[in-house]
Amino acid sequence: MSHKQYSQRGQDLFVVNTLKNKQNGTFLDFGCRGPIDINNTYLLETACNFNGLSFDIDADELSNWHSSGRNYNNFILCDLFLSLEFAIEKMNNFYKTSIIDYFSFDLEPPLLTLDVCKRFPFDTYKFGIVTYEHDF
Repeated sequence: MSHKQYSQRGQDLFVVNTLKNKQNGTFLDFGCRGPIDINNTYLLETACNFNGLSFDIDADELSNWHSSGRNYNNFILCDLFLSLEFAIEKMNNFYKTSIIDYFSFDLEPPLLTLDVCKRFPFDTYKFGIVTYEHDF
């Protein structure tokens, strides 16, 4: 099955292909930006019926998420550098399992990804696929 790419570098197509078009999976999106364009999880949610949480620091994106048709309730405005514990609490309340199919880790600047990554509870949560922002 052919899908349209919405992510910036094909992360969404990579996940769909690697998971062999899995349906009803889960995702976690740190640094999701807008709801559709340059978003790593839009395709998963709309074509594969994935469900998950999307975190971003940009309050200007709230209205875009609200009018996008995506699950607006799963968009969480959060500065992950300052409030990682808040995000983890949201995750603990949302996910029914500690195994999540896809983790999109796309913070700006990319060095912020490394800082948050060092503090993330990878001993608690496991992921089938993880993509990271980088400066290559």
